[in-house]
Amino acid sequence: MDVHQSSLESLARLAWSDDEVREAVAAGGGIRGIVDALNAPGSDDGVACNACLALMSLVRGESEVCQSNQWHIAKAGAVEAVAAAMRRFRGSVMVQLSVLLAFIPLALENAMMQAHITQEALRDIVIALDLHPGEVDIQTKGLVLLGVLIQALVGARPAAGDDAVHDAIRQRELEEGVPSRVVGALAAYGGDSDDVLWAALFVLAVLIRDNSAVFGAAAVAVARAGGLQWGGWVSRTEPAWMHKIERRSL
Repeated sequence: MDVHQSSLESLARLAWSDDEVREAVAAGGGIRGIVDALNAPGSDDGVACNACLALMSLVRGESEVCQSNQWHIAKAGAVEAVAAAMRRFRGSVMVQLSVLLAFIPLALENAMMQAHITQEALRDIVIALDLHPGEVDIQTKGLVLLGVLIQALVGARPAAGDDAVHDAIRQRELEEGVPSRVVGALAAYGGDSDDVLWAALFVLAVLIRDNSAVFGAAAVAVARAGGLQWGGWVSRTEPAWMHKIERRSL
């Protein structure tokens, strides 16, 4: 597995900020190769970490190439492979963190990927928060990802059907007990970690949206979790301040 690991690490470095490399990787079947390495029998946690970082490197930008690579990654079955790695290495802090870091840019402002990741990995994201309560990076990135999954395109009207998709994801997050995880993170870290604080407020800002069909259910769930003071704060927040919460959390 050393060859796979070193190759994936090199790919991630080359594609980190180079659209030409990103495009060449996708055109040359490189995404399929990343997925095959993840799914290979006996693949270890080092391969899983570097595969996640390689996928992240292909989409960590706002260019058309990065947006196109989101589709190529979904088509190649990468979301399923990454979610499986998350389950296979639940006890590995580095694997869990690498998965979260990969999923955030994959899901960012892409309703199709948000729904896909929700279907394949929402429960695993919540489990990661539960299994690693003392890992501030996992708490932060896990919360950010939960917010990104229900975040519409910033500054633009959502495409037809996107509102329904995001409300369905909000409902899934309520069913998985996300409000209690957010309030728990605030209680544990809110006064000591700005990163956790802003990530938690970001989740609440996109979960309790007054134009959402599940607004009432979300507000009640947050209140029952003990987050009434935070839910009230978010509901009174001006749009410009909410935008600041969202962007800082990313």
